[in-house]
Amino acid sequence: MPFYRSLGLASDDPQTVRVVAVSFEDVKTSREYLASYDVYVDQVKKIERGEAPKLLVTPTVLVLDQTGIVRGSWLGLLTEERELEVSALLGY
Repeated sequence: MPFYRSLGLASDDPQTVRVVAVSFEDVKTSREYLASYDVYVDQVKKIERGEAPKLLVTPTVLVLDQTGIVRGSWLGLLTEERELEVSALLGY
């Protein structure tokens, strides 16, 4: 979870990075789970399984630009190489 923790820390500047966790669990349960790993996000959203059929693998990381266009996506636990790709795309 260290990488996801670092994403949450980067979100201190909402102009640069905004971290949203999306889960099939209720918001309270998701926040408690993330907090147990010291992962803090700007927002937690609950979705139903049928709402996002492509989000079947957790974790899934999506990087969107300011207009909502997906600029990158990664499924499953990230390797160090993939973490570097995400960081580069986010500019840190």
